[in-house]
Amino acid sequence: SIEDIFRHHVPSQLKSRFLVARRRLHWIGERLEQQLEKCFGSLQRVYFSSKFITSFQNIIHSFKWSSLPGVFSAIQDTASDIPNICAKDCILNEISEELLYKVSNIIPKPFDTKIWSQLGNLLIESVTKKIAIHMFCSSEMSIEERQAKLGRSVLDDAKRYSKLTTRCSTVLDGTATDGNFYDYFFDLLSFKSPQHKVNQKQFFY
Repeated sequence: SIEDIFRHHVPSQLKSRFLVARRRLHWIGERLEQQLEKCFGSLQRVYFSSKFITSFQNIIHSFKWSSLPGVFSAIQDTASDIPNICAKDCILNEISEELLYKVSNIIPKPFDTKIWSQLGNLLIESVTKKIAIHMFCSSEMSIEERQAKLGRSVLDDAKRYSKLTTRCSTVLDGTATDGNFYDYFFDLLSFKSPQHKVNQKQFFY
């Protein structure tokens, strides 16, 4: 199994990159499956009608990573070959990117500081990682229990960041007493200027 390969055959200094590469193969498999359904309709309906479809589906199936929860639980927090990030965070970051890609029409460029504040970035990162942990990297509870636990965790995030937003506002308008942290709170709520440049030709013509 892939868990055995991970534990016994992948050198410790390569495990983080292995995780990232394996998850990206899974993502590619999902994209290929979607394209196959668009081209040929229901996979169940055409599965036995074409050797090509059968062969292609087998390839897609080999890309899937159904054993991720077992691998995730075996990862050591400190084992990583990628600087400044633990191995578990490597896979959580990958899944977070997948989630954000799926909702890119609703949440465009979530880490673009010209569109989102730092506070917004932190909230998006926190929520997507919680979704990754509870819905993709855990199998200890039933899906209903994991959904309930995720809901409570996201609600806690909403409360915490709502209070932080209020705190930022009170500091910036001068009604709070911790003015020494003004720059910190200002950075949390601010956006970076796109700094558009207009040359002389554009300006006059």
